[in-house]
Amino acid sequence: MTDQDTFERTLTIVVTEAEIDSAKEHAAHRLGQGVSIKGFRPGKAPRKLIEAAIGSEKLRREAIDDILPDRVNELLTEQELRPALTPRLAALRDVPAGVEADVTVTLWPELAELPDYRGRHFTVPDPVLTEDDVAQQIERMREQFAHLEPVERTAEQGDVLALDISADSEGRPLEPLTTRDLLYELGSGALVNDADHYLVGLSAGESVFFPSVVPEGFGELAGTNAEFSILVNEVKVKVLPEFTDEWVADVTEFDTVEELRDSLTVRMAGIKNRQVKELFRQLVLATLITEMSIDLPDALISAEMENIFHRFMHRLETEDVGLDDYLSLTEQDRESFLEDVAAQAVEALRTRLLLDRIGQEEGVELVPGELDRVVENLASASSDPERFRTGLSQGAPLLSLAGDILRQKALDAVVAAAVPVDSDGNRIVFESDEVEVDAVAEVVAIAESEVEAEVIPEVANED
Repeated sequence: MTDQDTFERTLTIVVTEAEIDSAKEHAAHRLGQGVSIKGFRPGKAPRKLIEAAIGSEKLRREAIDDILPDRVNELLTEQELRPALTPRLAALRDVPAGVEADVTVTLWPELAELPDYRGRHFTVPDPVLTEDDVAQQIERMREQFAHLEPVERTAEQGDVLALDISADSEGRPLEPLTTRDLLYELGSGALVNDADHYLVGLSAGESVFFPSVVPEGFGELAGTNAEFSILVNEVKVKVLPEFTDEWVADVTEFDTVEELRDSLTVRMAGIKNRQVKELFRQLVLATLITEMSIDLPDALISAEMENIFHRFMHRLETEDVGLDDYLSLTEQDRESFLEDVAAQAVEALRTRLLLDRIGQEEGVELVPGELDRVVENLASASSDPERFRTGLSQGAPLLSLAGDILRQKALDAVVAAAVPVDSDGNRIVFESDEVEVDAVAEVVAIAESEVEAEVIPEVANED
């Protein structure tokens, strides 16, 4: 074995002619399934006839390819190497004993030192629900049922204006910016820059003209200097319904204001508690990922980028959207898109390495039957449960799923060891709303995720 760099090793394996000759029988039987030889059913012809049909060199190479994966796995186990990617066949040479193969192995980086997380304080908002929170939610409900009434006065902040808008640039009308009777809430800032400033104080029938810049969302026109013309057709005011027992009974499942308020208080308290808990969880993980010191091999980043890209393309295909259409809709170019994919890949890899290392530190393990229960939960939620079970029944996909669960447990351990505090440094105690560990849907939903090379099914040829 030789070291090429920090992350790669070259394993040199000698395969004897006797081993090759023995493997030819299996290779000939396999290849014979696709060869038509007169007088024999597929796969039933003698080895010599199959060899004559496909060529001795092809049969020999197939036999070597059949041998190498097991030999590579044996050597990896013997030398306690943990490959991050499928090993690559770098060279194959004839030697007096048979053949000599050089196999390149990309290794997982090792995190030498963990960032401090036990007993560490992380500041998050206070999850306690206030009366103002409930009052604001009630106000939002009233807003949803508000109706508009015209008023005979000048426009004020919060009014809703019916507007005709047009724009031109150097005398050329900009048709995409032309609209009629657009309802706009004054003060929302949703129009072009400075529009609110010019509209305040206008009455129905009055117009305003001003220069501005075409905002984002108008394709190639975005950023263009233009002259805008806005006519106020009508000034309207929002009239909110009175918050009474009658109104509550009419638009909700409750009969009284008190019942609605009590229900909102309970539900919002639970939501706020869960939101702050999740924020705390994300903050702990993001902080530790930022603080960890580790280098990632380029080959591993490239492979993770490819995995992310393929999963993303699959999602686009299910929605019948092409990549070019997506880039156009999101106003991205390919370079910025790939930069984002690369950043996602680095973050995913750093997260995995951190949680794997913490899992070792905390002694995280799967409990008997846990993996089976998770597979069953996921299968039951899929469109084709039997196919899903079969796809996850063995090998690398199941190992990948087990790894996802272990990393989720490692994150649970990290979060449990950290301390949430408010802005004054007071410890926060979250309300308990734990669900059973079996329902780890958010983490285990990576059932379609890439197959990691924990088990080496084959040796990939290096072009």
